[in-house]
Amino acid sequence: MNTIRAVLLSMATVGALLIGMPAASADTPDRKTAQEAPVAAYNAEPREVGTAGVVDGRFWIYEDAYEQGRGCGYGGDWNNYQYSGLDCGNMDNIATSVYNRGYVHQYDDVVMWRDPGFVGPWMCLGHGDYWQDFTLGREVFHTGESADNKISSHAWVTTCG
Repeated sequence: MNTIRAVLLSMATVGALLIGMPAASADTPDRKTAQEAPVAAYNAEPREVGTAGVVDGRFWIYEDAYEQGRGCGYGGDWNNYQYSGLDCGNMDNIATSVYNRGYVHQYDDVVMWRDPGFVGPWMCLGHGDYWQDFTLGREVFHTGESADNKISSHAWVTTCG
């Protein structure tokens, strides 16, 4: 009797957990879980701005076009640029150029979201790619909205496709 009760209790617990899990949305790209995400703080200290072409394992965002102005390189996923914790200061909603200088590996493309917490309109930058001037209006989220000064979080993903 105790065994049956324990099995039923375990099944009820698993069912409750599954019901509470958010479903994947067709509007959000597939990304790895937080447990798989590399820890940004240990290897994402700010680097010198203007080091174009250098592969350093980071996703860089810059305040101004053509990698100018204040910049910050993130070695892992980052869910809220307002709280960088990397001596970069508040980088929320200031990006005008970005550069994916990540290493070649399973997660080497970067999805950027308009909102903190990996939600809202998104766009994806392939490995080694860069977008130099958001003010030109070519870089837009999947909804067609301009991305200039509107990026708040990012995650490394397996593919942009």
